[in-house]
Amino acid sequence: MFRKVFRFWIVYGTRRTFIKVMGRLRKPIDIRLFINPIYVLFPPKKEIGIIGAGQFAFATISYFILTSRYGRIKAVYDIDKMNAESLGRAYKAKVYTNFSKLIKDVDIVYIASNHASHSSYSIEALNNNKVVYCEKPVSVDFKQLKNLHNVVKTKESKFYCGYNRPHSPIIKLVKEQYGEVLRSNPLTLSCYVRGHDIPAEHWYRNPGEGTRVCGNLGHWIDLFVSLIWERIEQISLFKLVIVSSDDCIPDDNATLLITTNIGDLFSVTISSRYEPFEGIDESINLQVDKLNLKIDDFRAAKINCDSNLRKFKFRHKNVGHKNAINQPFEQIQIRNYKEYFFSSYLTIAFAEMIKSSETKIEIQSNQIVEFFK
Repeated sequence: MFRKVFRFWIVYGTRRTFIKVMGRLRKPIDIRLFINPIYVLFPPKKEIGIIGAGQFAFATISYFILTSRYGRIKAVYDIDKMNAESLGRAYKAKVYTNFSKLIKDVDIVYIASNHASHSSYSIEALNNNKVVYCEKPVSVDFKQLKNLHNVVKTKESKFYCGYNRPHSPIIKLVKEQYGEVLRSNPLTLSCYVRGHDIPAEHWYRNPGEGTRVCGNLGHWIDLFVSLIWERIEQISLFKLVIVSSDDCIPDDNATLLITTNIGDLFSVTISSRYEPFEGIDESINLQVDKLNLKIDDFRAAKINCDSNLRKFKFRHKNVGHKNAINQPFEQIQIRNYKEYFFSSYLTIAFAEMIKSSETKIEIQSNQIVEFFK
């Protein structure tokens, strides 16, 4: 246990490691003073409700809300009462037994419940004119995606999504400083992910939760979409391929591939043959014309462009959680909501392939456009 905590301290720093440990222990103490005393002395005015009180809500969403000082966690709801009560004690939030009542009583709703419930909670909160931050995935099937989009398109400034890699400092830097290269050339994006070893009885394995594609791999599909978004209208065809090592568990130890009619190549490989000691670990390689980017678990990166080499070393791992979670406070639509839904469409298409045992499909771009009309 001590060895793992020490390694987490190296990767995440003191405060995040502390809160990750507390999220596992769920001790009945007020942890706000340990993380941000100013938050306790001068509580922000914006009132936040959290739906879903699992480890991610406790140790990531709540942590960045607490350290940002933009909003106050007022309310929490979870179908698991013990989870809700432990998060409520830690952040001095009221525990609700009715999520509809919670939605009405706060300004901003953060949704981090089981995946299949994200769309319905988001729709209810948006229909109550609340600002919504929905963790990924926004939907787990096409019916949910269509219903949610019909609401979001009328309230686009109020909906934010937890796909975080495009919000990471290194990806933001690449898009800002090498935007012309990205807009003008096809890319090759290769992602290798060492994921958690998820047991068969885990709720992720429930077919109704969207498979591991929606649960995990959507992050890297969304990263691909964010990098091609400014030239998305040039693309008329997407070819999707799945290569699995075990047909009985087709969404584990597998590679997902996307190619486009203008030469883009995207791949993401997930390997979960053994539980990673420090959590999910990833390597990302991007080549676009003269631009080459290598990311080592978002702790280090190299950019080589036209023989100019730049090296980056980050003090702590930063996959973009802070910037993504703080979107509702900024009230700035950093990413067009249509990006979320486009990447969600491709993600769900892969999930449906897993369920139907298909390995290859083609999707016309106008098919996606028509879907969202």
